[in-house]
Amino acid sequence: MRSAAWADNLESSERDLVTQTLQTLLGPGSAFDLAASAMLASGLIHHTPICRSLGQEVVVQAVTNGRLAPAVLGQVLGQLLAAEYAPWHAWPIT
Repeated sequence: MRSAAWADNLESSERDLVTQTLQTLLGPGSAFDLAASAMLASGLIHHTPICRSLGQEVVVQAVTNGRLAPAVLGQVLGQLLAAEYAPWHAWPIT
């Protein structure tokens, strides 16, 4: 996941992998498990705006479709932020 979250500094193939995986989470289906929640968290804190935007859309669709597991997503995001894994500019304070 580390290389995927910082893909803007690497090749676009890692970023493309994140966007492709996030797109699979957009439709209806079962509730997100730990792996799906971790992928969503990675998208939400991704270095590139396109991945963060897609991650936000996944959250909206997951709520609409009843797929979001907020406790799991919150736990994963908390772990990533506590480890200083996310680029701080991904969380603009307005």
